[in-house]
Amino acid sequence: MKIPENIDSKYRYIQIVAKRCAQLQSGAKPKISTLSTKHAAIAQNEVSEGLIGFKVIDEKEASEKDE
Repeated sequence: MKIPENIDSKYRYIQIVAKRCAQLQSGAKPKISTLSTKHAAIAQNEVSEGLIGFKVIDEKEASEKDE
């Protein structure tokens, strides 16, 4: 598994792919055209191509957001 350079760890890559996979399973349309029907494979390809944006929120931001 090759992790894109804009993602700092394997753990974060898995988290992003898992969340995108859940979106696809809930009916979101894929951002790429592919012959694959497997949501996990589609999500991995989308993340690897940089089509899925994400923001890293630190603990301080998360606690302020909860308030």
